[in-house]
Amino acid sequence: MAVLVTGGCGAIDSNLVKRLLLNNKVIVMDDLSEGAITNIPLANENLTPYFSSVNDTSVLDKIFNEDIDCVYHLAASFANEKSVRDPLQDANVNINGTLNVLEHCRKKDVKFVYASSSSCYSGLLDASFKEDMMPHPSTPYAISKYSGELYAMAYNKIYGLPTTAIRYFYSYGPGERPGQYRNVIPNWVQSALNGEQLTITGTGDEVRDFTYVDDTIDLTLLAANAPNAIGEVFNSGTGTPTKIVDLANKINVMTGNYAGVRYLEPRAWDTVPYRVANIKKSKDLLGYNPKVSLDDGLKKTIDWMEML
Repeated sequence: MAVLVTGGCGAIDSNLVKRLLLNNKVIVMDDLSEGAITNIPLANENLTPYFSSVNDTSVLDKIFNEDIDCVYHLAASFANEKSVRDPLQDANVNINGTLNVLEHCRKKDVKFVYASSSSCYSGLLDASFKEDMMPHPSTPYAISKYSGELYAMAYNKIYGLPTTAIRYFYSYGPGERPGQYRNVIPNWVQSALNGEQLTITGTGDEVRDFTYVDDTIDLTLLAANAPNAIGEVFNSGTGTPTKIVDLANKINVMTGNYAGVRYLEPRAWDTVPYRVANIKKSKDLLGYNPKVSLDDGLKKTIDWMEML
């Protein structure tokens, strides 16, 4: 098969690219605004990279002149904090960019797998987080990611395009570098390796669902290849709750960091005390079975970051 991965130099994306290269020809489209070129194996003869934005329709035209069997659309402006600072840029990439890719898929009848986000649930207080709940996005990022999901489902219903959406719950692992708008695990691992205190914005009792990237990719591939996934939305996660303070303490212990933690006031937009995936639908319909424990996933992540 020939597949396109948008945002293919990102953290989840590049791991997906490497898995797909085992059996496919892979086209990567990434403007390198957030991903790292070193994340993908450029020397692989089955990889064709395009370093361009999903808003560059001339490049999309060129890519879709090829026979493509499936598009994995992971390109996005990430994440909540960044979207609060620049909602127009967030919408331009996450909504307009998604529509550009969807339109090209529609014209060629190419399967479309959309990387949505657990942030769609962000304003909800119900802890079950099932796919059939009405989302309540509360940041521009959450709104734009949910909008892309709605468009994907509309393209399925109106045009018959085979589309599937996956709501990623906090995915982590090799490939994600620390940075201002990156997730907590790479930033904390970097701080711990430097012997610095880990900063918790909030009480530390907030609960999240941390999913190792290999498990995230397992579900993504299952959803892409299952006929009963078309027109459906799935949660990707582990179903295992972890307190933020417990995560911080675990990282400190695993890195031998004795600097401890410090607490700051929560950010105004970050008001979700509990977010854990209900993965029953993913298990029942797709056979999804997350395998990597938090301890094992953190060890793999720390080992990778020590080599940066």
